[in-house]
Amino acid sequence: MPKLSKYIFMYQNEQPVLTIETRAELSSLRKVIEESSLKIAKYIEEKNRFLTDVPFVVYHNNNVEDLEIEICFPINEHIHGSGDIKFSVLPEGEIVLCMFQGGHLGRKHMYEEMFKWLDDNGYEYYPRAYEYFYIGDEASDDKTLAKIVIGVTNGPYSQKKADGKQPEYFQ
Repeated sequence: MPKLSKYIFMYQNEQPVLTIETRAELSSLRKVIEESSLKIAKYIEEKNRFLTDVPFVVYHNNNVEDLEIEICFPINEHIHGSGDIKFSVLPEGEIVLCMFQGGHLGRKHMYEEMFKWLDDNGYEYYPRAYEYFYIGDEASDDKTLAKIVIGVTNGPYSQKKADGKQPEYFQ
């Protein structure tokens, strides 16, 4: 299945999250994410707090034998973590996103296409990716619906500041 949207530029506000940072091989990724997600969800419930969006995973590298990841639950206020659950704040900044439907192999191709498009159009980006799962999860089949987000440093908002023109948000 293909990407379901154009590349969309947005300015993302600062986002408080509860997170567990960990490492996993691709073969155990689903189990690690499920265990961490259950732990964070239970903690949020104990603290009587609520999510502000769907949970997501941050990939800090793409080494399938040693993935450095964060499982994040967006929340609306500061909550002290406990044990391996940490409070963090994702910084505000420009992002480009794309909605995608498909399994892991399809997402791999989506990333390749997205990074190539960013390179071809002269955008500078951060070396990490965010995946928000709306239907399914990171290991599901072609029914998975995910939002893929990449932070950029020189997107339309920066360009508007530089030249005063209205940015083109949908590419």
